[in-house]
Amino acid sequence: MEPPKQSNERRPNLFIVGVAKGGTTAWADYLNQHPEVFMSLEQRPNYFGDYWDINSRYYNTPEKYLSLFKGATNEKYLGEASHILNSIKAPHQIKEFSPNSKIIIILRNPVEVLRSNLDSGGYQTTPELIFTLKELLYYDNIQRWIKVFGQKNVYVMLFDNYVKDIKKEYGKVCDFLGIDNTFEPVLERLNYSSVANYPFYFKIIFSIYNKLPFIFRKRIKYSFGHDKKQKIQQFYRKFDRSEVIHTEIPKDDKEMIYNAFFKDQFEKALQFVR
Repeated sequence: MEPPKQSNERRPNLFIVGVAKGGTTAWADYLNQHPEVFMSLEQRPNYFGDYWDINSRYYNTPEKYLSLFKGATNEKYLGEASHILNSIKAPHQIKEFSPNSKIIIILRNPVEVLRSNLDSGGYQTTPELIFTLKELLYYDNIQRWIKVFGQKNVYVMLFDNYVKDIKKEYGKVCDFLGIDNTFEPVLERLNYSSVANYPFYFKIIFSIYNKLPFIFRKRIKYSFGHDKKQKIQQFYRKFDRSEVIHTEIPKDDKEMIYNAFFKDQFEKALQFVR
């Protein structure tokens, strides 16, 4: 990552750094609807840290990264959501780049994170699985972010809590950010695994889309505008993506995996939940 040059250009000061399948997509959308928040058009630029996906290879200069926020006006927060929870470098890079930033982290039961990833097609490569397992070392990762930004600037929420009462959690996040907590966003589920009624057409569309050079895919996303997620959701509805898939993991196996690999890290991390 090339350090951003000093300039008068506004910089993002809100970072959702949670684990994949932990609700980062949904919360990026919920906060984007708030009039005091502007979220990056590209949800996961992965500019900071050492994440290896295609976005990080494209948003590799300060100019390209800051262009994601060119549509912002007078919002209090400019934000983005990248999967950098387990990065050792990212907290320090962000602190140098935008010292007064706020950090949001979402904890989800680690076994459910793994199951949800399987619902979405599984892990195509071993590095992808290893990356997720490193993210799930919640306590160590949260400690790193708190050490850099201070506990008052790091908001840790529990996935189960916000699913249970999302309006209450939204108000608490607004209070953390110091923005109007009476604003009511459209709270819809935007990221889920399902089977389309017309899978053949989906396969053709996404096969063509995924073969396009990244810069063209970026321009297609920008053509949707700042409310692209709502428009994509409307597109999904036309295909009635209603049959939700859930990978079944027997209860005994869940408990065995949880106790053997995640119990200590997850339960120690719960002390940070607000």
